Amino acid sequence: MYSMHNGGSIEVFKQIAQRVNPKTVVEVGTYYGGITKQLSELLPYSHFFAVQAYNDSKLNHMPDTARGEYSQGNAEENIDPKLKNKDWKRSVKKYFPEEYHDYYDFNLLAATFQDSDNVTLILDTSPFKYDWKIGFDLVIFDISPEIQENIRQFDYWKKYGNKDSYILMGAYTHQKEFFEYAAVEYSVELIGKDYVLVRL
Repeated sequence: MYSMHNGGSIEVFKQIAQRVNPKTVVEVGTYYGGITKQLSELLPYSHFFAVQAYNDSKLNHMPDTARGEYSQGNAEENIDPKLKNKDWKRSVKKYFPEEYHDYYDFNLLAATFQDSDNVTLILDTSPFKYDWKIGFDLVIFDISPEIQENIRQFDYWKKYGNKDSYILMGAYTHQKEFFEYAAVEYSVELIGKDYVLVRL
């Protein structure tokens, strides 16, 4: 299945998933579901919740548009400066078929999980306006280049982990800063140059 992390950090997700061996996994910001799909096949006895916002203001669109989030510019040209040269559009253009190169299409997301028996798709914006009722063993974030947004997500989800659960945070513009924030209270580990693994 297609992921903008193919050829790169998808291996980070696989290694952490195999290391943690979680029963319950949440991916916040699944986009078209590529990470969850690949991990759900790697760990067929685990259950996965793939969370995707449905508000247009939170969607990533391929055309150069003011709609959505971080949708400014084209691949390799005038991308949103908040991304600090992390060009997600270039990755989509490289790893995804042509039908994905337009405005976000929920039909393509639904198609990802048609044959998945261990994935639940949740259309909502995290942090939720309600308490999450199902404990998790691993939560994966790779949704924002902004540290304040990642802290907001972390502070919500850290309350719902099972004993010895983990949060894997994509912090590709602020790895050191997020590491220091989480290390005040938790055991943390730098993973590669973009991620922080937090043990709750």
